[in-house]
Amino acid sequence: MIWVHYNLTTLNCWAHVRRKIFDARNENHKVADHILDLIRQLYQVETQIKEQKLSPDEIAKERERLALPILDSLELYARETYETIDGRSGLGKAISYMITLYSKLKVYVHHGILDIDNNGIERTIRPITLARKNFLFCGNHKSAKQTAIMFTLINSCKDNKVNVLTWLTDVISRLPKMLREKTDLHDLLPTNYPQMV
Repeated sequence: MIWVHYNLTTLNCWAHVRRKIFDARNENHKVADHILDLIRQLYQVETQIKEQKLSPDEIAKERERLALPILDSLELYARETYETIDGRSGLGKAISYMITLYSKLKVYVHHGILDIDNNGIERTIRPITLARKNFLFCGNHKSAKQTAIMFTLINSCKDNKVNVLTWLTDVISRLPKMLREKTDLHDLLPTNYPQMV
């Protein structure tokens, strides 16, 4: 038996923190707006970095230079402010949530391949989440499995910048001959297909 050990690091999402602070904004505009402004500055750093099209190592260096001082200022402000407000209030709970997760919220800064939030992955899985109830009515287990396979292939096309309609049309036209000739079907996978958006 082979044991594989992975060094995993938990990463938390700034979009979730921002949403909690924003939802409690009416309780104390001054405090909430200051925190929201600092979070906005973090996102501005991300926009600036994306425009430069940097490598992951360069992204980490820029984040450490530009975002880390903002993060330090935000943490200090949150900790000092939390002592002055009702911890049971909506804003108090939102700030407590942020403080509790702070070390995990800062992880993205040191790793250029990570994102500041998980909005991208949430957008990617939204169709699956929306369709989940529909999958209950596939008719039987075999149909549900085939639906899941098609869903995976179509999303794989999107991830690999392959035009879904072009890919499907080509695969459907080539598949019968390839099956008759027992040709390797791996060439038809979206990951092996030429990129055509």
